[in-house]
Amino acid sequence: MSTNLLEILYELTLFALLCVLLVRMTQAYVLPMLRGAIAQDKQHDHEIAQETELLQDVRKRIGKETRKQEKKLATLEEKIRTWHAARLKKVQSQDKENGRISTAMLAKKEQQRVYLHAQRVRREVVPEALIEAHGELARILSGDRGVKLLDDLVDDIKRRACEHVAKQ
Repeated sequence: MSTNLLEILYELTLFALLCVLLVRMTQAYVLPMLRGAIAQDKQHDHEIAQETELLQDVRKRIGKETRKQEKKLATLEEKIRTWHAARLKKVQSQDKENGRISTAMLAKKEQQRVYLHAQRVRREVVPEALIEAHGELARILSGDRGVKLLDDLVDDIKRRACEHVAKQ
């Protein structure tokens, strides 16, 4: 039995040495590897947390910038509406003024047409009327005295016609 006991002790010693060897190998190789993997996982988790925080900050900034841009857009739209209303009012005012000027020009043109027609009548009709009146008066007032009176009358009429034309 002693051999048996020695064998058992020998095998138990071998088993204990094997266990010690396994523990030391685990401590020497497996634990550092596991610690490294855990450290990498922690580092990775930390990086993900930082990236998440950074993304949240970016999202907040983008939200703020979007709201600013929307406010600027609303302000710009209001300015455009105001400018458009002012421009429309100015165009309407110009159209009204152009209509007034057009009406005034037409009235002035009609006035000039009447004036030119009167001038033409004076230039053409008055001399003809004077010639006819001269002939008629010469026939009625024949003789030297009648011719003298007639010449004075014609000169006076011509003088007055010229003064009248000059005034207009």
